[in-house]
Amino acid sequence: MKEKTGSYRFMVSGSVTGKLSGHDVVMLYPFSNLAAHEFTLPFYGISKARDALKIRFRPLLGEGAEDVVFIPFFTQIGKKSSSGTLFLLHESDAAAAEKEIAEVSGQCLIWPTPLVFAGEAGPDGLIVWSGGGRVTSVWLKNWTPVLYRTVSLEGTTPEAEETAALEFIKHAGGTVSKTLLVDSNDVSFSDIQECGMRTVASCPAYGRLDLSGRGTNMQEEKERMYGVIAKSARAVIVFGVTVLIALCGIYAGQSAVLSEYGDNPSAVYEAAFGERSMQPVASALSKLRAAENGGASDTLSPLLTDISSLYGKSGASGDITIETLRYGSDGADIMGTAVNNEAIQKFRDALEEIGYTPRTDSIQAIPGGNMRFNMNILKKDVKI
Repeated sequence: MKEKTGSYRFMVSGSVTGKLSGHDVVMLYPFSNLAAHEFTLPFYGISKARDALKIRFRPLLGEGAEDVVFIPFFTQIGKKSSSGTLFLLHESDAAAAEKEIAEVSGQCLIWPTPLVFAGEAGPDGLIVWSGGGRVTSVWLKNWTPVLYRTVSLEGTTPEAEETAALEFIKHAGGTVSKTLLVDSNDVSFSDIQECGMRTVASCPAYGRLDLSGRGTNMQEEKERMYGVIAKSARAVIVFGVTVLIALCGIYAGQSAVLSEYGDNPSAVYEAAFGERSMQPVASALSKLRAAENGGASDTLSPLLTDISSLYGKSGASGDITIETLRYGSDGADIMGTAVNNEAIQKFRDALEEIGYTPRTDSIQAIPGGNMRFNMNILKKDVKI
């Protein structure tokens, strides 16, 4: 989660008024009935965490659970896990703090007063705060408050509470890198501002610390809204992927057909009419015209007559030899040999004179000095 960064205005309880802008106000409240318990969960989310932690602590609280407000504070958030502190505060304390910020416009966060000095104590420090006739001990473990104890100053001293807290930490297997004793009478407004900003800078997770019910409810609403948006986005993505797969299937099918026949019209003509043609489009048009004219079509005899009539005109009888003649309804494919290129050209000229359009596909030299050629002849009245 992206932490909030920027400027905060830290205010001590009793000095917060509705005249403040509210968007960056942090009220420091001296909770008298507040406890902190460390937690680690295999998920993240204020609502889910609060429900799970309520189940864990409700048996310990018994009937008093109805008078306790559960507020999780996350100091570490991973993709599939989260950890932090569950603050348990008495409903009367929560109501008193809420009443003080009720008239403040915008967002006003509520912090327990000693935590403004977390940046001074460090990630594994002990804070002993005294003020208002009470002393509060807070133990931080990797910035997470795991001990929060408040007692009256009657019958004890901050030093005695420090000793008791250190003894507790020792038995819990923890360590303390720094102990900070703070008396409210020795702290100025500027000190609080400086310490508060250092705390947020040292551990940005404190930028979302808020023990107000209003702030917690707003975060839960945001989570629900993000959840709805995420579900909608997933549904749109699934639909889009499904459509994309279907379109890819259609495209693949069409591509297969086009790759098989698109570059080979002769194969399409052969599949449709059962015969091959070097000019499949012209042949198909010829068949279409023949069908429109009652089924009449050319025959092989006129073609053979035309070839015979021009054969002697192309030169000496040995200049051109026709080896293969493949007949189609609109023309023919001829494979033959010639003594030279000049004889092939004369043969082409003779075909054009009697109404054919010759097209030579290939000419190759063969042993003996002759030329082999492939030629397609098409009647000129056939339009492609």
